[in-house]
Amino acid sequence: MADDLPYRVAWSQKSMRALKEMGRQAQASGLGKELARIIREIDVRLRRDPLTFGEVYRSRGAVEEHLAVREFIAIDYAVDRDQKFVLVRDCQALSGHW
Repeated sequence: MADDLPYRVAWSQKSMRALKEMGRQAQASGLGKELARIIREIDVRLRRDPLTFGEVYRSRGAVEEHLAVREFIAIDYAVDRDQKFVLVRDCQALSGHW
């Protein structure tokens, strides 16, 4: 399935650290499976069509920077339209979910 999706997605070290911390908090509050589902949905959406997900807050040439929210997770990501590449720079849980 992933081979059929047009964009490549990379999660920065900063976003991976944030996900790990959110995972610990989610497990402690019984939301571990819910968090995993949301992250999978975000990843698929970014691979399928990142340009229609979230809001563009900056654009320069072929690169657009977006902020998007899915349920209780917010992500900051950049899309290179020419290279069909997405970089998730940061993510965080909205307040009040742990």
